Amino acid sequence: MAIKKEEIWGFKKFDDHYLVTSNNWKSSYKIKLDLSSCNCPSFSFNNYRGTGGSCKHIKWLIEELQSLSNKNKAIVIDDGMFAIDFIDKYSEEVLNVLIQRGEIIEKRGVLYNVK
Repeated sequence: MAIKKEEIWGFKKFDDHYLVTSNNWKSSYKIKLDLSSCNCPSFSFNNYRGTGGSCKHIKWLIEELQSLSNKNKAIVIDDGMFAIDFIDKYSEEVLNVLIQRGEIIEKRGVLYNVK
């Protein structure tokens, strides 16, 4: 059940679930906030077979959340910070994830915290 990094485009957190989307935009799956279920066919099949009920989407999301948690411990976003300065300091990937998660917004190259 290995997943290649390039297979996943990203994820977004909603009030009651995460939405994990593939890089080709052909598929996206809802994962409960507690990571207990995914609406992909593999999750249903694995549960039916009694093999633990997980899937590559949940495993990928767990790894991604852990990775972001470690990176975000040191991230401080001051309102009005230029996006280019943030990218130089942390990376464009981290910026995109924070924007996708709705934690910050970017307007004309300037970053703002969502409060």
